[in-house]
Amino acid sequence: MSLLKTPLEALLAILEVDQDHQTVSFRPDIADKLDDHVMQELKEYALTELQNYNDKLGVPLFSLQNALIEIMNSYIAARNQAFAGHPLGTLFRQTIPEQIRSLSFIDPNYKIQGSVGQGNWANIPWIAVMDKRITDTTQHGEYIVYLFSQDMESVYLTLAQGVTVPKDELGKKEEYHYLEQKVNELRDLLPLEGMQKDDGINLTTRSGLRRDYQVSTVAYIRYDRDTIPNDDQLQADLEIVVFNYKMYVGHVINNKGVDDEMPSKEEKENPSLSSLTVPEQIEQIQSYISHRGFHYPHGLIDNL
Repeated sequence: MSLLKTPLEALLAILEVDQDHQTVSFRPDIADKLDDHVMQELKEYALTELQNYNDKLGVPLFSLQNALIEIMNSYIAARNQAFAGHPLGTLFRQTIPEQIRSLSFIDPNYKIQGSVGQGNWANIPWIAVMDKRITDTTQHGEYIVYLFSQDMESVYLTLAQGVTVPKDELGKKEEYHYLEQKVNELRDLLPLEGMQKDDGINLTTRSGLRRDYQVSTVAYIRYDRDTIPNDDQLQADLEIVVFNYKMYVGHVINNKGVDDEMPSKEEKENPSLSSLTVPEQIEQIQSYISHRGFHYPHGLIDNL
């Protein structure tokens, strides 16, 4: 009894228990002495111990399979409920991103973000994994994203591109040309094993929006609501997509700013500027700049 009493007395000397809120915290005079690094280390240790405890009980701490099923079974009804403070918002913005971030193959450079809309429910909610070295927004660049179909019958794990910035800066026709060109480039570059490489992604009945997703998606894995695989398979699939994404990001970083790199297939096939008219030259210059991942208003390039 005395052996048990000693550690309990030691803990009571530094901790406070709030029975009303069911919380345990450090006493204020102790907390003031702990910096952010120590607090983070203690938090990680506590989570590890909690994980070990749950593993021994055979109860998983988090199930991506259950989370996807919950979303697909409840999202349509949620659209008729209050947006602010809804549990699905927490699931998308915090719970799932935190769990993805904890996976061993997730790079520290990644930004994990989920969205159910801004102020109102989105028709197509999403959870994105972005390498901040090439993009930190879903409006442009390349990233991994779970996309839920509007009817909640399926969810797609995709390697995709943002469409907003290309659409604003290039216009619809040139945007599609740019995105399709980028898709072909990535499909030639990456193995994409186990992923579909076509325009079969089907998220909405709106033709324009549906086409946006089709031309911007490099490859995908589709999960239907009634046949969501187990957590091991979901994690294995995500790891495959992350492997391809890392390969692409490495390619981008290694070739950024290299003056003597090999010209792309498109550059080889295009005629020299000297053989073109001035409007054709301007069009080629604009295409080249866009292909390199930069975007300028056309009028600025014309004037220059």
